[in-house]
Amino acid sequence: MPRPAHYLALPLLLLALSAQAQEWAGTVKSASGETYAERNGQRIALKAGDRVFPGDKLISGKDSQIGVTLRDDTLISASANSQLSIREFSFNPATHEGGMAISILRGVTAMVSGLVAKANPQAMRVNTPTTTIGIRGTEFVVEVEADE
Repeated sequence: MPRPAHYLALPLLLLALSAQAQEWAGTVKSASGETYAERNGQRIALKAGDRVFPGDKLISGKDSQIGVTLRDDTLISASANSQLSIREFSFNPATHEGGMAISILRGVTAMVSGLVAKANPQAMRVNTPTTTIGIRGTEFVVEVEADE
């Protein structure tokens, strides 16, 4: 016979799974070579079809690259030896409202802004170690050199 604690645990588990399913930021469309996401202190190998989440740090190794499409259709392509962090991401597909903050930490990253920036250009922020870039609905490439 189930104990009362079992009745309490199931709704909490379902709530946690639901929250995790809604929080994903995008999907890996391509990954070649050594590509990883650092998430909650763990390094996870990436492959096409994997989801990425706010807080993930995406890393490509030598001769590697990562292509990600965020839920608002923002396209991100990181070349070899690159690191970027999806610091924040939110998106309402019905209204196109949301926001994102992405830090490009190292390497070359190309981006094509999506629906969030089209609806509200101030809602998309891209940072480098020395600069904050405001996006006004466009395509751009950022290169951040590694510390020597």
